[in-house]
Amino acid sequence: MPAISTVSVAAYDDAFKLFLGSGTWKVMLLSNAYTPLPGTHRRRSDVSASEVTGTNCPVGGVTISTNPFTFSIDTTGKAIVTIAAISLPNITVTGVRHAYLYKSLGAAADDILVRLFSFAGVENRTAASLDITSGTWTTTIPAYSFSV
Repeated sequence: MPAISTVSVAAYDDAFKLFLGSGTWKVMLLSNAYTPLPGTHRRRSDVSASEVTGTNCPVGGVTISTNPFTFSIDTTGKAIVTIAAISLPNITVTGVRHAYLYKSLGAAADDILVRLFSFAGVENRTAASLDITSGTWTTTIPAYSFSV
């Protein structure tokens, strides 16, 4: 009979920190024509047709200079991920309605979409900052067992 193993909360903690804690993070701006489908859109290539580019906002988005995430697990086993406010400085763009924070792995088909932000209306900037407010999301860590 195979042994049953349960993935510990510590293992999830390490996995979240590994994924969210390192690498290159970017913000990609999307037009008003984009229809958010977070359950379907998982890679940058899924949304790139709606990308907005401009001065200091190239194809593929703007690289974030510091990791925007903090991560913890509360006493009930819920993962709490907080994203710091993000500012895209000195950009010139028109028709921006959404922004996707993603982990850049090199190719659009590999880059992982992490968090969609939608603005209250269409945003335009001329040599000015576009600010994305911070946010927090909480998810319950599932019990996961497997045979070895």
